[in-house]
Amino acid sequence: MITLGIEPLTIDGFERVAVERENVGISEEAHPKIVESAKFVRQKARSGEAVYGVTTGFGANRDRVIQPEDAEMLQE
Repeated sequence: MITLGIEPLTIDGFERVAVERENVGISEEAHPKIVESAKFVRQKARSGEAVYGVTTGFGANRDRVIQPEDAEMLQE
């Protein structure tokens, strides 16, 4: 199993997941960072501030504004 967490994913690890279909897990040490990141994204989604892919669309829809009540749903 490839464990994602504090250390960066190596090319070998990426290949094992993408080509060999190895299972992936998340380390316990990564959980606080995930929670912190999710909180940051939620705050941005509620702010009304233009944030690519959070309060705007992405790609060809990057100029499309996502309403705060829909931005949080987009992140799920």
